[in-house]
Amino acid sequence: MERFLEDLFGDQVTPQRRIAVFTTPDRHTRFFDRLGRLVDYARRRSPSQNVYFGVGLVQGEPRGRGRRDDICAIGALWCDIDIRSPAHPKENLPGSLEQAEGILQGMPLRTSIVVHSGHGLHAYWLLHEPWIFESDEERKQAARLAKAWHGLVCRKAAALGWSLENLGDLTRVLRLPGTLNHNGPGEPAEVRILESDSDRRYGPDDCEQFLPPMEETSPSGHVTVDALVLRPEAEPPAIKLLEAASQSPLFWQTWNRQRPDLPDQSQSGYDLSLATIAVLRGWTDQEIADLIIAARRYHGHKPEKALREDYLRRTIAKAKQAGEDGSDQPVDLSGICSDQPVFPSRPKLIERRLSAVTRESLEWLWPARVPLGKLTLLAGDPGLGKSLVCLDIAARVSTGAAWPDAPLLKQPAGVVILFSAEDDLADTIAPRLDRAEADDSRIIAVEGVELQDAQRDEALRWYFSLENDLPRLEEMIIENPETRLVIIDPISAYCGKIDSHKNAEVRSLLAPLAELAGRHRVAIVAVTHLSKTGGTKAVYRAMGSLAFTAAARAVWAVLKDQTDPGRRLFLP
Repeated sequence: MERFLEDLFGDQVTPQRRIAVFTTPDRHTRFFDRLGRLVDYARRRSPSQNVYFGVGLVQGEPRGRGRRDDICAIGALWCDIDIRSPAHPKENLPGSLEQAEGILQGMPLRTSIVVHSGHGLHAYWLLHEPWIFESDEERKQAARLAKAWHGLVCRKAAALGWSLENLGDLTRVLRLPGTLNHNGPGEPAEVRILESDSDRRYGPDDCEQFLPPMEETSPSGHVTVDALVLRPEAEPPAIKLLEAASQSPLFWQTWNRQRPDLPDQSQSGYDLSLATIAVLRGWTDQEIADLIIAARRYHGHKPEKALREDYLRRTIAKAKQAGEDGSDQPVDLSGICSDQPVFPSRPKLIERRLSAVTRESLEWLWPARVPLGKLTLLAGDPGLGKSLVCLDIAARVSTGAAWPDAPLLKQPAGVVILFSAEDDLADTIAPRLDRAEADDSRIIAVEGVELQDAQRDEALRWYFSLENDLPRLEEMIIENPETRLVIIDPISAYCGKIDSHKNAEVRSLLAPLAELAGRHRVAIVAVTHLSKTGGTKAVYRAMGSLAFTAAARAVWAVLKDQTDPGRRLFLP
C-alpha cells in the first residue's frame, strides 16, 4: 500500500499537500501528510469499511473530500472500469476481467499500474513526476487532460460495445490496494495490484498527442464538456432517472413537458432545463446527453437534433454553468429552473391540543426490552453475537415462543421482515433459524429492490436504501398484515448517501422509519457497531452520530462478560 502511494506521489505528500482518505458506509474523510499513518488507518478501517484515496493531493482545510479548487497536485492519469456483477448489475458493462483488460490494451500508452478493485479495474498512467499546480490555469489544464484521457478510455470501451462512466475529475477517489471491497453480496473482495511498473512514466504531452482538441468551453471559459458517444437508441441511467423523478417534481414535469413557467417552451428549452437539473444531481456529461436524446425521441421533437454533438455540447456547457464543479454536497432541487415558488401558500405550524390526545399504553414485543411501534437499537463489537440475538428474537416471533426471561408469557406469532447485509442466507441465516426452531414461512428476507423495465423487457435491481426505498418496505408490511418485527442488520449498510456522522442527516433518515413503526405497530430492531473510542459513556459508543441512540426508544448492548469469556451480556 505504501509503495503504491510512493509510486503515485513520490515525496510530494506534505502538510501543505495531503492525501484524502474516504470511507463508506460512514462517509468519513481524513487527510494525511504521512504515508505510514495513512496505511495504519486504512488497515484498521478495512475489515468493516470501504477505503478510498483521493487521486489528487489536497491543500488547505476543505469541506468533505474537497472540491476541484482544493486539489493542488496529481501523480498520474487514471481510469475506473466496472465489471458486470451483482455489485455492478448494468448490462452494458464488460462481463469479465479479460474484457476489461481488453479496453486497456486498446489504449495508445501502456498502463503503469493496474489494480483489481474487487469488482472492476483501476488503471494508472504515472507521470514523470507529480504535477504540482502553480496556478489555477494549470489546475484547469490538468482537469481537462484527466477528463479527456478517461474519455478516451470510454470511447475505446464503446468501440467494443461497452458503456463506461467518465470518472476523470480531479476530486475522484479510488480504492486503496491492500483493503477490502465490501460492496456486493458474499465475502468482501480484496483490492490488489495486478500489474505494476513504476518505470513506465509519461508526460502530459505524451498523452495529449492521442486526444482530440481540448474540450469545448462555455462562453465564460470555465466549463468543459466530455467527449460524447451519440446513439439514436440511447437511454438515461434507469436508477438515476427513477431517483430524479421521485425526488424532484420539477424534473418529472420537465421530462413530461409540463412546465408553463419556462419562458422557452421549445424542446431546446426543455433540453436545457433537463440538463441543468441533471448537472445539479451529479449526472455525467454522457448521461445528460443520453437523457436529452431519449427525451427528444420520446416526444418526437426533431430527435435528429439531439444527435448533433455541437448542440449537445453547447446545451451541457450552459447547464454546467449553474453547477458546482467537484462538489459532492447535496443540492436543493426545489427551485431549479423555476421562477415560481414550489409551495405558493404560506407554511404554518402544525398544532394539537394535549386535551385532544388519546392516551395509550406502551405495547411490547419483548416485555420491557423491545417495544412495538418503536425503534430499538442493538449495539456491540463485531463477532459478539448481535446477529445471533436478532435471529433468536426472529425465531420466537415467528412461532409465538416465549421470551427467555418470561417463559410463561405467551405471545402471538407474527411475520418477520429481515434485512441482513453481512451474513449469507443459505449457509448462516437459514441454518441458525432452523436450530432456533423458527417457522421460516413467516420470515421474509429482503435482498434488494427490483423494477421491471417494460421497454427493455428486463428487471432493474439495486440495493435497498432507507433513504429512497422506505415506501417499498411499507408496501411489504401492508401486504403482510401479521408483521410484528423488522430487523435491519446493520443499519449502516442501508443508509444510502446519508452521512452517518451528521446528526441532521441521521435524524432525517430515522424519523420516517420511526413513524412507519408507529403507523403499523411493528417493532424495528436495528443493529450497529460500537466505535473504538474508549473511556467514554456507553451512550456515546454507538457507531456514527448520537442521533442513532437518541432516535431509538430502547438501546441495548451485547458485550463480553469480563469474568467469563464464554458468556455474553445483554445490557441497556
